[in-house]
Amino acid sequence: MDTATWQQMIGCKKWGLHDGSTILRLYAPVDDIHAAIMLLVKSARQSLHCAMYGYDDAELDALFRDAWADHNILVKIALDATQAAGLAERPLLKLWPRDVYTSALVVGQSSKHRISHMKLIVADDCCLSGSTNLSAQGESLQNNEATFVWSAKMAQEAQTRVSQVFAEMAAQPGCQSHADLMGE
Repeated sequence: MDTATWQQMIGCKKWGLHDGSTILRLYAPVDDIHAAIMLLVKSARQSLHCAMYGYDDAELDALFRDAWADHNILVKIALDATQAAGLAERPLLKLWPRDVYTSALVVGQSSKHRISHMKLIVADDCCLSGSTNLSAQGESLQNNEATFVWSAKMAQEAQTRVSQVFAEMAAQPGCQSHADLMGE
């Protein structure tokens, strides 16, 4: 993340105050959470990790696929199986190559065989957490919160957790393949 991108993200805040720190809290539907997440994902140069419950934002999915295609960026995405099977998610997941499943994209459950309800994105040294799913409704219509933290230490912790969730899902016998999701 660079200072210019961070300043652009701060510009997405339409309500409330920003205290000048490296923590930015945005609220839907009043702030432009979608634009801030787009900036975060585009800022990735080395790694982009995501653990997400709801995932049906086509613009963000395209950015994740672009990052995956850039072999300089390590991409790991862990999605909840109950949500990924939805009508809005399936067309997006169909755009990913088959061979990406279990190497960069995994669809499964929590280690306790329940939903994976995380909403966490890490791009290099900045992370996002909160209640916001990657969907038009979650980003701009529902009452949601998104907290961005520009901190290498916090980002490393969040990236480690996403990697753990990814590995847990990939190791489960019920981990869904591309064929499972597409009904093939």
